Amino acid sequence: MNDNGKTAVAFLLGVIAGGILGVMFAPKSGKETRESLHRYIKNAEEKLARLRQKRDQMPEDDSAEDEQA
Repeated sequence: MNDNGKTAVAFLLGVIAGGILGVMFAPKSGKETRESLHRYIKNAEEKLARLRQKRDQMPEDDSAEDEQA
């Protein structure tokens, strides 16, 4: 693994550790935090579903096929 890959892995591990520590020391109770995370995830899933629906409704780009011909 090159230096960029090691840096990316270290960064991601730091983000994960920071997220865990942030949740552990949050001023909300565990129940409130879980409910908040559940709402956030549900909203993210709904947004992702809408984006997928928009993507599927878009016309396909045939320009790449034209260039290969």
